[in-house]
Amino acid sequence: MYRWQHKGDDRLIISDEWRIMIHQALQSALSVGKKLDYSMKRSEKPQIGDVASFEVKKISKSFVNGTIDHYGKLYPAYIHISKISDTYIHNINDFVTEGEELRTAIIEYDERRSGWSLKKINE
Repeated sequence: MYRWQHKGDDRLIISDEWRIMIHQALQSALSVGKKLDYSMKRSEKPQIGDVASFEVKKISKSFVNGTIDHYGKLYPAYIHISKISDTYIHNINDFVTEGEELRTAIIEYDERRSGWSLKKINE
């Protein structure tokens, strides 16, 4: 069911049951944005291509394991050594440390490892 809001109609309903979409060009003029976007997407699961904040929990020889925060929910994730840098890595500890937060992109969901496979975004 769609309900269109227009100027002069003060009966706007904002609650968890309603999904409200505001054209991106109008968001700043209407003083809405990330807060509303957060409430719309908080129940969605991560998707391939999403950018996520990754917290490093454990470092092994070939993998960095941790969690991604997707709208307040934590999901298990990992980064393979080949997805950390474009150059050859002799020692993975030279590139990441435990407890560090990395900016990453979601590549795929790995059924075998029950976690999201990520690639580090070099800033």
